[in-house]
Amino acid sequence: MKVNVPVTEEQHAAADAEHSRVAKSQKRFCASVADRIEAGETLSGYEREWAAAALRHVGATISEERPRPAGKPAKLPDFELVLEFIVMTRHQSVSKNDAYERLAEEHGVSVTAVKKRLGLGNDPEAVARREEINSVLHVLGQPPI
Repeated sequence: MKVNVPVTEEQHAAADAEHSRVAKSQKRFCASVADRIEAGETLSGYEREWAAAALRHVGATISEERPRPAGKPAKLPDFELVLEFIVMTRHQSVSKNDAYERLAEEHGVSVTAVKKRLGLGNDPEAVARREEINSVLHVLGQPPI
C-alpha cells in the first residue's frame, strides 16, 4: 500500500496546491541565482553547487545528433494495400500481425500506419475507413476485415 497518496478530491486539491507552491518557490530560486550570476554577485556555496549541477544536467541532455525534419507523410496506396492484406491473410495463410509487418516493411512505413490505412482502430476516421473498405468487400462477396 502506498502511503501519502491522495485519494479523495480534497486530498488531490491539497496535493496540487502544495506542488504548485513548491514549483513556484523553485522557479523563484532559479531566477534569483541567475540574476545574481548576471549581476556578478558572489554566490553562496550551496548556490554555486546548485548552479554547477543545473548546468551539468542541461549539458547532459544536449543531443549530439543533428535533429532531422519529420519529412512528408508517407503515401500508402488505398485499396491496393487492402487487396494485398486480403491476399496474404486469406489466400496465403499469413497471420494478420505478420501481414501488418510485411506491408509496413514493403511500403517503408510503420505498422501503425498500415493499420490506420486498413481502418483499424476506434477513432471516427478509422471507423469510417473500415466501413468504406467493408462495403467494397461486400460487393466483391468477401467477408469484412
